Amino acid sequence: MIDSLFKDCSVIEFNAFTAKYFGRSKAASLNADRWLRELSHHEVSHTQLFALSELEQKSASEPIVYTDSHGRWWTGRYIGSLTFEGVSIEIHPRFGMEFVANNIPLSNFIPVNIDASFVAGHKFIHYLQALLWLNYLTKAARHALPTVKQVDQHSSLIVRGRVDVRGTIGHRIKGQPQVASLTQSKQVHNSVTTAVVLAFQEIERWFPNTNLMHWLPDSIALRLQKMINVTPRHSDIPKPHDIKRIRLNSVTKAYKPLVALSMDILKSKGISESPDGGNNQSLLLDVAELWEIYVLNVLREASPATLDVSHGTYESEGYLLKSLNSGRQLGKLLPDYLVKQDSEIIGVADAKYKRLGDAPWMSPKRDDLYQMTAYLSKFSSVLNGSLLYPNWNEGEPESDVERDNPWILDSGQNINFISLPLVKSEAVQRVKELGFF
Repeated sequence: MIDSLFKDCSVIEFNAFTAKYFGRSKAASLNADRWLRELSHHEVSHTQLFALSELEQKSASEPIVYTDSHGRWWTGRYIGSLTFEGVSIEIHPRFGMEFVANNIPLSNFIPVNIDASFVAGHKFIHYLQALLWLNYLTKAARHALPTVKQVDQHSSLIVRGRVDVRGTIGHRIKGQPQVASLTQSKQVHNSVTTAVVLAFQEIERWFPNTNLMHWLPDSIALRLQKMINVTPRHSDIPKPHDIKRIRLNSVTKAYKPLVALSMDILKSKGISESPDGGNNQSLLLDVAELWEIYVLNVLREASPATLDVSHGTYESEGYLLKSLNSGRQLGKLLPDYLVKQDSEIIGVADAKYKRLGDAPWMSPKRDDLYQMTAYLSKFSSVLNGSLLYPNWNEGEPESDVERDNPWILDSGQNINFISLPLVKSEAVQRVKELGFF
């Protein structure tokens, strides 16, 4: 049975948490509160966070847990495995592992079949690691294998490759008729491919009854099989300095995050802490990033063929301010989504992994309103800006703030607050019914 004591963006049942991890003594509550308070100040490092985009890696980290104005403890946006100051917990996805698996980009071409045993104990984090690893592999192996150049020396009466002048002179000095020559070849077997293959074999041991090759497109599976074929059995885990010596070109540099994750898997990073208890380890994924991917896919599927929905975080070139004297720009605007028609921006939207509602502690938050107002100020020709939230409590009446859409700015532009179902087909239908485009 899955331990659901911790779910992302949910209230922590403090008494149950205290009893399970700290006991029922008089000091237990104090120790539990102290542990949560210390954890709330613990910053998630880039090595502890598996980000699906480089931008997410650079963004400020969210708290793992926090307390509200009423003193209640909440989990933040992360899911995964966490060991901190001798206490190990798992934070499960509030919306289920199916939602996570379906919105990691890899799931565009793999059948997602969640076995109950995959989301309990170590297998929960193993399943998450496996999905991320396969996602990185797909991005890395899309165009080429990570090869290294190998120079071979030859000495014969026939030139192979190019002449090695110095070697040939050596033969002449010794009175030998041979010609020295050099050939270059690309070798697939190297420290990078060894790390990748060993990590894949480790993942196969986690799920012995699953053919992971079937989770991959044919071209990616073929490249992975080539790496497996050239890697000797019982190879040692590569040393970090050996991996650093491999020079990857502009095409194969996509293997860097894959190799980093492979080494983490081989070192069992995030699964357990060191025997002395001094190593605070975690393996976390920000669900807000998955929500952004989900909303992007929903908007693209719901939009007519004449419109293009792009990820504004990567494509936006807009700035809020421009210096009258120097022309320097300040305050780059990064909306999650830009809707374009014939290269003209006609819509702006942002995904918010928050609760939309009428209570003071719910969204829309003031900073989100300021953010959307800044977007609409820049894109003055856009009539509508939308903030898109998950429907946390499906089946309940929509909130007043959503019912009163649209909300009008002094500029005459509109802001809409929209909650979307977690089933993609239903979300697409809702976007169409709202006349979003």
